[in-house]
Amino acid sequence: MNTLDDFVKAYQSTDYSWEAMDQVIIRMCDENPGHTQVPEVYAKVALINRAYRANMQMGAKNAEWNVAKLLVDQKSDKFIAPLRVLPRFGRETISEIVSTHESLVQLVHTVTNRTTNSFASKYLSFHAPRVVPLFDSNSYKVAQQLVGDRVRRELYRGNANWKYGYHCEAVLLLVEALYGRGVDNPNLKLVDCVIYGER
Repeated sequence: MNTLDDFVKAYQSTDYSWEAMDQVIIRMCDENPGHTQVPEVYAKVALINRAYRANMQMGAKNAEWNVAKLLVDQKSDKFIAPLRVLPRFGRETISEIVSTHESLVQLVHTVTNRTTNSFASKYLSFHAPRVVPLFDSNSYKVAQQLVGDRVRRELYRGNANWKYGYHCEAVLLLVEALYGRGVDNPNLKLVDCVIYGER
């Protein structure tokens, strides 16, 4: 997969193989969207972190529990909940998505002492699956190769999660390529699946 045309063809022919697992986690987050009870939040943190191999816990003792406790203590609904009402992933919402991700990365950093772009993106994505792209190193690499130098990198310099900002810009260009080729209402989860699967 080397061009945007290749990506569009892959999107149109790829089986969304993660759908069954994704729907279970999305349903859990839909039924329990808030961050007020530590055990409930811990269940979401642990399941998403482990199912999607985000490795947020590496090098930090009891990281999943401590992150869950911090999400409750810091009243994280004030920055997570607004994502759930955004209409779609697009130019009008990308800055809010990246800003919210930055807030979560900074919060998790106080527990792990690491920039956890992958975990933060996955956690937010299951709370707002229509608007938050997943991030991992392979998807990042593939998306950047597909869009070349068209990413507006200057917007994210100085962020702890600058790579996530670059990634969202690249994914936005991919989504716009789908719209431009007649794909109505692109499925962001399927976009994630396509670029993750390209190795």
